[in-house]
Amino acid sequence: MTLGGDSGTSVLAEFERTRMRRSMFVLVAVCAVAAGLALWTRGDPTVKYVHLIALALAATGALALGRTTAGRVATRPLWYGVMCAVILANTTGLLYWGPLSAATLLMPLSAYAYTSGAGRQNMTGGGLVALFAHATIVVGQVRGWWPLHPLVGPTLELTAANQLGLLALIQAMCLLAALSGLAAHRTLVRVIEANANAQRSLAVRDAQVREARAQARDAKLGQGRLHGRQLGPYRLAHVLGRGAMGEVYAATNEAGEPCALKVIGRDHLHDPAIARRFQREVEVVSKLRAENIVRLLDLSPIDAEDPYFVMELLEGSDLATLLASRPRWSPVEAVELVAQIAAGLDAAHGAGVVHRDLKPANIFAAGATWKILDFGASKLTDGSGTLTHDQLIGTPSYMAPEQALGKPVDHRADLYSLALVVYRVVTGAPAVPPDAIPGMLLETALKMPRRPGELADLDEDIDAVLAIALAKEPAGRFATAGEFSRAYDLAVRHQLDAGLRARARALLATTTWGAWTQDATRPLTRR
Repeated sequence: MTLGGDSGTSVLAEFERTRMRRSMFVLVAVCAVAAGLALWTRGDPTVKYVHLIALALAATGALALGRTTAGRVATRPLWYGVMCAVILANTTGLLYWGPLSAATLLMPLSAYAYTSGAGRQNMTGGGLVALFAHATIVVGQVRGWWPLHPLVGPTLELTAANQLGLLALIQAMCLLAALSGLAAHRTLVRVIEANANAQRSLAVRDAQVREARAQARDAKLGQGRLHGRQLGPYRLAHVLGRGAMGEVYAATNEAGEPCALKVIGRDHLHDPAIARRFQREVEVVSKLRAENIVRLLDLSPIDAEDPYFVMELLEGSDLATLLASRPRWSPVEAVELVAQIAAGLDAAHGAGVVHRDLKPANIFAAGATWKILDFGASKLTDGSGTLTHDQLIGTPSYMAPEQALGKPVDHRADLYSLALVVYRVVTGAPAVPPDAIPGMLLETALKMPRRPGELADLDEDIDAVLAIALAKEPAGRFATAGEFSRAYDLAVRHQLDAGLRARARALLATTTWGAWTQDATRPLTRR
């Protein structure tokens, strides 16, 4: 049975470790009591000494295993050694006390104790050996194959048939105890799995609720300040969207053709910095010619009272709206989205433009074509610098670590943001749920998100691709958006290159999913 996520697996593993430690210490106590009783009684001397040696071995091994905190692989040889010592102690005990004495009660108790915790794979071999040894002793005694002098024999004169009947009863009790232990173990796994799945669902639902609340706070659509106004040859209608700098209106030109017109918001009309950023967006968008980037049609005169530029009017919905109605998509459904947005990013990067604010609200589905919107936070990499003066620009939930730290960014920041978009699409939850901005920035900069496969049923190859794309250091990520897209497509088809799998393992060896980086202990300073 596969547990529903890392949390369930870790809970079960911790339960098994705790249970094993306690069981081994109980075994040490049982061995000590058995040794004391054997020394006090006067049974067969030879069998007694062999039994005492077996008890000492079992107690020593159990004590060592109980004190061990290493993983399953490291303790497996010791575990099997202890099991063999327990079988030997049990067998010699049957020879000393008697194969039909009260000592046989330890057999079904041991069978239940082992199978209820360790599971079928760790019990079958040892249990069969113990049952075979017990049967051999009884049958050999009945048949007279060897002389036995047990300390405790049947209180009644039993025929050979009766003794064999008792053997069958004891063996059946052991088998029933083992089966009951296995059933208990399966029930435990199902309970832990259900709990892990519930926690996963709650985590996803909580992230979605927080995301929806943040979007609701940001959504202020309706009638804008320029509704019904004429700007140049364009008649403005309702507001399509609002951003950090301005409003986007549905509009028509003199020929009645629809378009989208973006103007600076009322709060920023007299802000020179915002005006320069607005002018920069015009400059950026005018340089881009790609199918997956919104197309610029016109711009206002330099001395316009309300500066604007005109874009193609897209019919459809942005990704944020689509995710609000269907929070999680299958990995296959996201392949075309990733491929087209990657193509648009590569075109922008080829023109020397870094978007710096890629998020679901800035990704638009116009029919079968995905387009990138809003280059207002973009940065030119042709030496002209940026008009944001290295201010913290972007959306914290979809920001690269170097952005959160206020460091210089290049095209690899967009690759990180694209990976966060993919993470949101295939898991149903944002990697960094909306919260207080300082906490979000800290988490973005210094903490790996939860493993995607913990939040949704995803192939390990998808986890590996996202691990590379979400590397905290830009040098660890893919070189281009196209490279990321191709790797994601291979992962969905279960054909990911072994080299990329190894690369992901190496990255996760330094900072695992859900863990803070080593830099988390240092002060968060912007450099």
